[in-house]
Amino acid sequence: MIKFKKNKKLHIEADEIFLDSKNLPNFDKNQFEGRIEKTISKKPIYVFYGVSFLVVLVFSIQLFSIQIKKGSYFKELSKNNALDREILFAPRGIIYDRNQKRLAWNEESSNQKDFFTRQYIETPGFSHILGYVNYPKKDKKGFFWRPEYVGADGLEKQFNSTLTGVSGAVLVEKKADGTLVNNNMLVEPIPGQNITTTVDFDMQAKMYQSIKRIAEISGYEGGAGALMDLETGELLSLVSYPEYNSNVITDAEDIETVENYFTNNRKPLLNRAISGLYSPG
Repeated sequence: MIKFKKNKKLHIEADEIFLDSKNLPNFDKNQFEGRIEKTISKKPIYVFYGVSFLVVLVFSIQLFSIQIKKGSYFKELSKNNALDREILFAPRGIIYDRNQKRLAWNEESSNQKDFFTRQYIETPGFSHILGYVNYPKKDKKGFFWRPEYVGADGLEKQFNSTLTGVSGAVLVEKKADGTLVNNNMLVEPIPGQNITTTVDFDMQAKMYQSIKRIAEISGYEGGAGALMDLETGELLSLVSYPEYNSNVITDAEDIETVENYFTNNRKPLLNRAISGLYSPG
């Protein structure tokens, strides 16, 4: 018999009651029967609500800053991102003979280039005098790493700075899909200066044919000749045979022909009139 002291209340906690190991009440343990439930502490909930509130507060402050406080700044920045500054290539100077016959000029590009294409007279005998140019070049991203024409031979090289103009610029506005909206001129291009040579077109063409015929008959690899006005010192004709085609080597599309110019034993790229070595007399 158990005796309790007076004024003492007997209290037994539920978790102090031992159930027999045989589960006599037949509790379904899979359904958590016979287990004591404990309430979840409210502290994690308060922490979760607090963190959520801070996150929403930070995003709200940032949204206010972007759309209201700095709205005009980002609007202007977005507008500028839609504007591209593009090069407006200046036309290259035209080359004439002494009688103002065009020997080299510019034409609008027919193959979606952003610049004028250089055209040369097709009459044989003028390539070594005129030379050729290398066009502006883009990289894989579409930016010009060489934003100008470069004279590579003949008058194109000798007077490159005179023939080359000053490129301008245009401001192009496009949509996100690349559609053109508007374009505005920023800087007008300045065309290159024209050049009038002392060469006579008819003399040059006839002299080339004469040297070509003599070389073929005699079995020579090439030949050269020059005609000069002794009173003025003006050069009327300057011929080197064989020659290359200025249009072909400038366009650089006929790779096989261009490679042949560099490997041909007859050296069509050599200007024999000014670069050949000859015995005196």
